Amino acid sequence: MLKNYIKIAWRNLWKNKIYNGLNIIGLSIGLCSVLFALIFWSYERSFDNFHGKDIYRVTTSSIENTGEPHKTFAGTGQVQGPAFMKEVPELNSYVRVWGGDIMIEVRSGDNVLNLNTLFVDDNFTSFFSFPLLEGDKATALKEINSVVISEDAAMRLFGKKEGVIGELVHLHAEPSARRLGGKPLVVRAVAKNTPQNSSINFDILLPFRFAQLSFTDTNWLNAYLGTFVKFDPKTNTEAIVPKLNAVYEKYAQAQLAESDFDPEISYDLQPIRDMHLNSYLSENSWSMHEGGTTNESKSSYSNQFLGITLFIFLLALFNFINISISATLPRMKEIGLRKMAGSSITGIYVQFFCETALLTLFAIGFALLLLLGLMPQFTTLTGVHVQFSTWLSLENIILLIAILGITSFLASFYPATYFAKVTSKQSLFGKNKSPKSLAIGRVLLVLQFGIAFILAFFSITYYAQMKFMNTKDLGFNADNIIKAEIKGDREKEPIKQFLENELATIPQFKAVTFGGTFGYEVDPTIIDGKKVDAVYRSIDQDFLSVMGLHLKSGKNIPTGNSHEILVNETFVKEAQLEQPIGSRLKLSNSIDESQEYYTIVGVIKDYHFQSLRMKIKPQVLAYIPRHSSEMLVKAASLGGFLPKFEAIYKKAMPLAAFEYGFLSERNKQEYIRELRSQKILGVATILAIVICCMGIFGLSHLNASYRIKEIGIRKVLGAKVSEITVLLSTGFLKLVVLAIIIASPIAYYLVNSWMQDFAYSVGFMWWVLPLVTFGALTITMLTVGFQAIKAALVNPVKSLRSE
Repeated sequence: MLKNYIKIAWRNLWKNKIYNGLNIIGLSIGLCSVLFALIFWSYERSFDNFHGKDIYRVTTSSIENTGEPHKTFAGTGQVQGPAFMKEVPELNSYVRVWGGDIMIEVRSGDNVLNLNTLFVDDNFTSFFSFPLLEGDKATALKEINSVVISEDAAMRLFGKKEGVIGELVHLHAEPSARRLGGKPLVVRAVAKNTPQNSSINFDILLPFRFAQLSFTDTNWLNAYLGTFVKFDPKTNTEAIVPKLNAVYEKYAQAQLAESDFDPEISYDLQPIRDMHLNSYLSENSWSMHEGGTTNESKSSYSNQFLGITLFIFLLALFNFINISISATLPRMKEIGLRKMAGSSITGIYVQFFCETALLTLFAIGFALLLLLGLMPQFTTLTGVHVQFSTWLSLENIILLIAILGITSFLASFYPATYFAKVTSKQSLFGKNKSPKSLAIGRVLLVLQFGIAFILAFFSITYYAQMKFMNTKDLGFNADNIIKAEIKGDREKEPIKQFLENELATIPQFKAVTFGGTFGYEVDPTIIDGKKVDAVYRSIDQDFLSVMGLHLKSGKNIPTGNSHEILVNETFVKEAQLEQPIGSRLKLSNSIDESQEYYTIVGVIKDYHFQSLRMKIKPQVLAYIPRHSSEMLVKAASLGGFLPKFEAIYKKAMPLAAFEYGFLSERNKQEYIRELRSQKILGVATILAIVICCMGIFGLSHLNASYRIKEIGIRKVLGAKVSEITVLLSTGFLKLVVLAIIIASPIAYYLVNSWMQDFAYSVGFMWWVLPLVTFGALTITMLTVGFQAIKAALVNPVKSLRSE
């Protein structure tokens, strides 16, 4: 019997090629979209799963006594790990990881590379699940001059990734290497490249003890590196947290008594598999990347992607149901004859289920082909490299079977129920023209256009916001500014003087400035007994001219080391300074331990030194020699300038690797995820419009089929084609208007909520509403109008003879 159902289903599929083709195309597009989103969603949640479940990261939380919001950081200092190991018996082992954004010059012969470096405890290779190609995990980092390199680093340094154990590398610009007497370091192991879904990534591992040769920190109040701990699998970690805080209270009391540290500190434990989507990096996380982790993300990115594609799939499903109803109308007599021949209601349900299951199976197959063919575009769009074969797991095959069953049921249930209720007499003699039969089609059409309207509204607003952020005047001129760095422990002053003199010989050269940031976290500044939290930057006298910044009042800082500084307008407002010029202040302890007074000599106009998501913060700009390794070079034009700059750079530092970037690229890097989301939303909107057109095509054909004799009678009585077109189109236009009325407040709410993430935005653009409305009505008129005109042009004799 089932074979007979499948045979009839195949015949009907082949008989109605156009309708079934639309069904397969629409549903396959929706399925393909969801499958791509599921791949991305699963990938985001696969980070660090290859490590054991018993690994946790220690996080630090601070509560300001001033009532400021609670903050959690993904870091500790150097002392927490050893102290916790000593005082907490449940703790099996710990490892400290310092790096993530630390690039160190590594030399092998004449080959000099900037490598991503992690300083780690000796047990790193046995603590984590990073496999080694060569070497012993237990002893790879035991010696203070031993190193572990990745296979990529091995290829770049030695031209091979095996047989490099015992090779020597030099860290000529590192202070710790100098404290070893300039001795080379020995390669003791080669690690496989870290997986793409790893939060911890490295080119080279150095012993933590090596870093401590030049920097030892016993301060319990610092939080900059990552401390990871292991417990027995059955350990209740919630019971461990109070013990960690008790250790802090025991060891940090003396330091707290000697400092003016304000916040209350507490510790917590975060599962390693939770790090990627809950990075605990602040909105300005420059310094916190030293905690050893990179590639951080948010669950909202994958959730939004999945939510948008689910909307697309729903549109495709609604479209599937509408077209299925439209395609089954000519089979009314077939159903009547089946009933008269003794077919049961169950048989009708099974027949429709088999037909929709066959269609859905074709759609799934086509969706998988689309998935395979569009995988390179998906990789470009999301930056995710996933092999199709690895995705096609047992769980995902079960998911596809579930989609097949659910879709087939939903798409077949309504038409089967409708035809099951129709009597044989009604089926055979055409008494089936109840307008209620179109009710579900109208509801689905309203939902379709409502969702499409929201997507189109949001997409246009999203595009406008991205354009605003990429074109807004940031208060400085980033054109033709090249960013480079004097890396390592070098004598910077002679190098800077040499670079200035040599660069001046290049005709395109305009100016160069040296300085650096301290991250974009605020630090306390004391002025007139008040504390102002400010962002610090080290600058020299050329910074304003290179960046194109303008003084609002006062003068520029002088050449050389001095205690004269600049502040921005926001600092003046926050400090409530009526006469800022001449005011004296103390910088943060972390910037200047001497706690001497500095004098404000100038106020610069506010400029956006951070993302447009944040409001401009108070900023202090001072000459601080130990933070002057960053160089910004301004050129009149870049044609031919870079090769000359590189030659001068290498002449100044023969053993340095020349790397540079353009300041004008900063915005693109700041909003790379938003730009990807914009592309995804744009594609989703186009798909939604296409699917809506297919759905309204099916419903308009259904409507014309029901009213074919009415149209013939009207034509016989003298009705014009235009009048019949208006007659058939008006109902659909009303439904589209209803969808817009329902969707408009939802679209406004979503857009307004999204805009809250940006301190500077385009706001609500009222003109988008009539624009999208006009577009929706135009698309509806074109789609329905084509079907209406086609029906109106049919010979009335044929219409009246129609059964």
